[in-house]
Amino acid sequence: MSGTAALAAAKRRRAVPDAKPLTGPPPPQSTNSNNNNNNVSSTSPVQVQGPVNPLNVLIKHDKQLLDLETKLGNIKIEKIAPMSSEDIAHFKSQYNSLVEEIQELKKIIIKVQTFSMEMNIELLNIKRLLKNDARINEVSEIENDIKPAE
Repeated sequence: MSGTAALAAAKRRRAVPDAKPLTGPPPPQSTNSNNNNNNVSSTSPVQVQGPVNPLNVLIKHDKQLLDLETKLGNIKIEKIAPMSSEDIAHFKSQYNSLVEEIQELKKIIIKVQTFSMEMNIELLNIKRLLKNDARINEVSEIENDIKPAE
């Protein structure tokens, strides 16, 4: 393949937005702007076969935004009924019971932490004692090994 033919082939590959090589005629495109606007305004999904026109995408998104705004405007917000004194008293009692339970949980957690710290200290003491016993045993074994040699 000559240099110019390779260059022309590369330009053709770059000109196509898809990774598919050109094997047939390009898909037909309508040049009528009214036809494009009608396609965009339809509610059925549009299957794009060729390059996407940015203006068509913008028009489609604008229409979707307008539809969402009109639907949002149609939604009526219901008024919330004012709370009675019974409701307020109920929520206060619920709040107070939750506060009591949280305080109780805090006390339990502090007890568990204290217990685990005490156990950790005891285990460290036991470990220290075992190391001391091991050292004493080593010293006594060394002394026993030295005494018979004399």
